[in-house]
Amino acid sequence: MDRFGGWTGKKFKATGFFRVEKDERWWLVSPEGNAFLSWGINHLYPDLFKQEYNTLAWQKKLGIENLDGPAFNAALRTWFLGLREKMGFNTVGVHNALSIVNQPKPAMPYMQPIHFVEIPHWRTEIPDSNFRDVFSSDFEGHCDGMAKKIAVPIKDDPFLLGYSMTDCPLLTEEDLRERPDTIGGARRPSRIGWPRRLRNLGS
Repeated sequence: MDRFGGWTGKKFKATGFFRVEKDERWWLVSPEGNAFLSWGINHLYPDLFKQEYNTLAWQKKLGIENLDGPAFNAALRTWFLGLREKMGFNTVGVHNALSIVNQPKPAMPYMQPIHFVEIPHWRTEIPDSNFRDVFSSDFEGHCDGMAKKIAVPIKDDPFLLGYSMTDCPLLTEEDLRERPDTIGGARRPSRIGWPRRLRNLGS
């Protein structure tokens, strides 16, 4: 394995960043030019370790007295990186506190959330305004602003595996059929764009 968790048994060109390349099938390629098979973990959130029912267990495991104290983040990171070595993890998924795993610096490939739209299925209430017109100039400006704020500062980080644009989008017919004003209604740019895109899928 290379220092990013890449498999040295299959080689590609090294570029210094994660990328994809097709060789019979699509492969993730590590910055050092090795095939990368992601084996990651999700939900490394500090609050999940501070629940009343498991406070004593984590105090003992992390060797600290106060889970709300300044030593907690460093102790959790040390424990997690040790678990990574034991279990063979090589990726930090989307649902994690990057303030834990990337501080003081990234130690393993990670996914960076950049939620251009907020329509996750697990929220009980999502306003219709969250279903944005993705072909509008306003949405283009919105995405550009978020990219400058979130993506630009980490664009040169070789541990950056990729971005998550939204979390488990609520886009099934069952979910959307009660939103006729969102997916129907007056003519707007998205109603021109989507049919055109769908017609061209096979071309």
